[in-house]
Amino acid sequence: MTDHGSYSNLDFIISRVRRDCELAEKYWNINAIPGTELTNIPTKSINNMAREAKELGARLL
Repeated sequence: MTDHGSYSNLDFIISRVRRDCELAEKYWNINAIPGTELTNIPTKSINNMAREAKELGARLL
């Protein structure tokens, strides 16, 4: 499960997607993988943003 995230909302988006994954796993009996689609960020910041997203709990980028 993913949602678009940028520098200003990455922590919010990932925490919410993780909650959605927990709910999906509980009721749908699936393995839901939390992630984000990095959007509207400078190309040179992708590595740092990806690292931060992983630290926040994203498993799919």
